[in-house]
Amino acid sequence: MPDIIVDLVNFDIGDVKKIAEGFRGTKLSHYLYCSSCWAHGMAETIPFDPDDVQKEPLDDYGKNKFASEMYLKEQYRQCGFPATIVMPGQISGPGWTIINPWGNTSMRVFQDIADGREIALPNFGQEILHHVHGYDVAQVFFQAIRHREQALGESFDAEATCSA
Repeated sequence: MPDIIVDLVNFDIGDVKKIAEGFRGTKLSHYLYCSSCWAHGMAETIPFDPDDVQKEPLDDYGKNKFASEMYLKEQYRQCGFPATIVMPGQISGPGWTIINPWGNTSMRVFQDIADGREIALPNFGQEILHHVHGYDVAQVFFQAIRHREQALGESFDAEATCSA
Protein backbone atom coordinates (compact mmCIF):
# COMPACT_ATOMS: atom_id res chain seq x y z
CA MET A 1 0.00 0.00 0.00
CA PRO A 2 1.52 3.38 -1.00
CA ASP A 3 2.13 6.15 1.51
CA ILE A 4 2.07 8.94 -1.10
CA ILE A 5 0.57 9.05 -4.60
CA VAL A 6 1.57 11.73 -7.10
CA ASP A 7 -1.05 11.41 -9.83
CA LEU A 8 0.25 13.02 -13.02
CA VAL A 9 -1.83 11.14 -15.58
CA ASN A 10 -5.44 11.23 -14.41
CA PHE A 11 -7.70 13.19 -16.76
CA ASP A 12 -11.16 11.90 -15.82
CA ILE A 13 -13.38 12.67 -12.80
CA GLY A 14 -14.61 9.07 -12.75
CA ASP A 15 -11.07 7.78 -12.33
CA VAL A 16 -10.33 10.33 -9.60
CA LYS A 17 -13.39 9.11 -7.71
CA LYS A 18 -12.23 5.49 -8.04
CA ILE A 19 -8.83 6.37 -6.60
CA ALA A 20 -10.29 8.35 -3.69
CA GLU A 21 -12.81 5.61 -2.89
CA GLY A 22 -10.17 2.89 -3.24
CA PHE A 23 -7.72 4.55 -0.86
CA ARG A 24 -10.20 6.02 1.64
CA GLY A 25 -9.61 4.51 5.07
CA THR A 26 -6.14 3.18 4.18
CA LYS A 27 -2.74 4.37 5.38
CA LEU A 28 -2.39 6.69 2.38
CA SER A 29 -0.96 9.90 3.84
CA HIS A 30 -1.02 12.13 0.76
CA TYR A 31 -2.65 12.12 -2.68
CA LEU A 32 -1.27 14.84 -4.94
CA TYR A 33 -3.38 15.48 -8.01
CA CYS A 34 -1.99 17.17 -11.11
CA SER A 35 -4.76 19.38 -12.44
CA SER A 36 -4.12 22.07 -15.04
CA CYS A 37 -4.31 25.80 -15.59
CA TRP A 38 -6.94 24.87 -18.20
CA ALA A 39 -9.37 24.21 -15.35
CA HIS A 40 -9.55 27.98 -14.84
CA GLY A 41 -11.14 28.78 -18.18
CA MET A 42 -11.13 32.27 -19.63
CA ALA A 43 -9.62 35.01 -17.49
CA GLU A 44 -11.59 38.09 -16.51
CA THR A 45 -8.93 39.19 -14.07
CA ILE A 46 -5.41 37.93 -13.50
CA PRO A 47 -3.79 36.45 -11.60
CA PHE A 48 -6.22 33.62 -11.00
CA ASP A 49 -7.18 32.53 -7.52
CA PRO A 50 -6.33 28.81 -7.29
CA ASP A 51 -9.15 28.34 -4.78
CA ASP A 52 -11.83 29.94 -6.97
CA VAL A 53 -14.89 27.69 -7.17
CA GLN A 54 -16.48 29.75 -9.97
CA LYS A 55 -14.19 28.52 -12.74
CA GLU A 56 -15.62 28.04 -16.23
CA PRO A 57 -13.33 25.70 -18.20
CA LEU A 58 -13.65 25.87 -21.98
CA ASP A 59 -13.24 22.21 -22.95
CA ASP A 60 -13.78 18.67 -21.65
CA TYR A 61 -10.16 18.42 -20.48
CA GLY A 62 -10.50 21.52 -18.28
CA LYS A 63 -13.99 20.54 -17.13
CA ASN A 64 -12.78 17.12 -15.95
CA LYS A 65 -9.79 18.67 -14.19
CA PHE A 66 -12.02 21.23 -12.45
CA ALA A 67 -14.60 18.59 -11.45
CA SER A 68 -11.75 16.49 -10.02
CA GLU A 69 -10.47 19.48 -8.03
CA MET A 70 -13.90 20.15 -6.54
CA TYR A 71 -14.43 16.47 -5.72
CA LEU A 72 -11.05 16.15 -3.98
CA LYS A 73 -11.60 19.33 -1.95
CA GLU A 74 -15.02 18.00 -0.91
CA GLN A 75 -13.51 14.66 0.08
CA TYR A 76 -10.87 16.43 2.16
CA ARG A 77 -13.49 18.54 3.97
CA GLN A 78 -16.00 15.73 4.49
CA CYS A 79 -13.84 12.76 5.35
CA GLY A 80 -10.24 13.93 5.55
CA PHE A 81 -9.07 12.38 2.29
CA PRO A 82 -5.47 13.67 2.14
CA ALA A 83 -5.56 15.53 -1.18
CA THR A 84 -3.48 18.40 -2.56
CA ILE A 85 -4.00 19.90 -6.01
CA VAL A 86 -1.26 21.32 -8.24
CA MET A 87 -2.24 23.22 -11.40
CA PRO A 88 0.69 23.59 -13.81
CA GLY A 89 0.77 26.03 -16.68
CA GLN A 90 2.30 25.06 -20.02
CA ILE A 91 5.10 22.67 -19.05
CA SER A 92 8.34 23.27 -20.89
CA GLY A 93 11.85 21.89 -20.81
CA PRO A 94 13.94 19.35 -22.69
CA GLY A 95 11.74 17.07 -24.79
CA TRP A 96 8.71 19.39 -24.75
CA THR A 97 7.54 21.40 -27.75
CA ILE A 98 6.83 24.77 -26.20
CA ILE A 99 3.54 26.51 -26.95
CA ASN A 100 4.19 30.15 -27.73
CA PRO A 101 2.19 33.23 -26.62
CA TRP A 102 0.12 32.91 -29.81
CA GLY A 103 -1.01 29.42 -28.79
CA ASN A 104 0.96 27.53 -31.44
CA THR A 105 4.49 26.17 -31.88
CA SER A 106 5.98 28.84 -34.17
CA MET A 107 9.33 30.05 -32.85
CA ARG A 108 9.06 33.37 -34.75
CA VAL A 109 7.28 35.07 -31.86
CA PHE A 110 10.26 34.48 -29.57
CA GLN A 111 12.58 36.19 -32.06
CA ASP A 112 10.10 39.08 -32.31
CA ILE A 113 10.18 39.42 -28.52
CA ALA A 114 13.99 39.23 -28.47
CA ASP A 115 14.14 41.90 -31.19
CA GLY A 116 11.87 44.19 -29.16
CA ARG A 117 9.01 44.02 -31.65
CA GLU A 118 5.46 44.49 -30.47
CA ILE A 119 3.39 41.30 -30.61
CA ALA A 120 -0.38 40.96 -30.54
CA LEU A 121 -1.70 38.41 -28.06
CA PRO A 122 -5.00 36.53 -28.34
CA ASN A 123 -7.79 37.64 -26.00
CA PHE A 124 -5.83 40.78 -25.07
CA GLY A 125 -3.23 38.63 -23.32
CA GLN A 126 -5.78 37.38 -20.78
CA GLU A 127 -5.12 33.67 -21.42
CA ILE A 128 -3.16 31.81 -18.76
CA LEU A 129 -0.59 30.27 -21.09
CA HIS A 130 2.25 30.78 -18.65
CA HIS A 131 5.19 28.49 -19.12
CA VAL A 132 6.82 26.57 -16.35
CA HIS A 133 9.80 24.27 -16.49
CA GLY A 134 9.07 20.63 -15.64
CA TYR A 135 11.70 20.80 -12.88
CA ASP A 136 9.82 23.66 -11.21
CA VAL A 137 6.53 21.75 -11.36
CA ALA A 138 8.28 18.83 -9.68
CA GLN A 139 9.46 21.20 -6.95
CA VAL A 140 5.87 22.30 -6.25
CA PHE A 141 4.90 18.66 -5.74
CA PHE A 142 7.99 18.04 -3.60
CA GLN A 143 7.33 21.08 -1.40
CA ALA A 144 3.68 20.06 -0.98
CA ILE A 145 4.86 16.65 0.24
CA ARG A 146 7.48 18.23 2.47
CA HIS A 147 4.93 20.63 3.98
CA ARG A 148 2.07 18.15 3.97
CA GLU A 149 0.11 19.63 6.88
CA GLN A 150 -0.07 23.04 5.21
CA ALA A 151 -0.76 21.57 1.75
CA LEU A 152 -3.64 19.21 2.58
CA GLY A 153 -6.93 20.39 1.09
CA GLU A 154 -5.17 23.19 -0.81
CA SER A 155 -4.67 24.10 -4.47
CA PHE A 156 -1.49 25.56 -5.91
CA ASP A 157 -0.79 27.16 -9.28
CA ALA A 158 2.54 26.12 -10.78
CA GLU A 159 3.40 28.51 -13.56
CA ALA A 160 5.62 31.38 -14.51
CA THR A 161 4.82 34.77 -13.15
CA CYS A 162 6.01 38.13 -14.31
CA SER A 163 6.36 41.42 -12.56
CA ALA A 164 6.61 44.94 -13.89
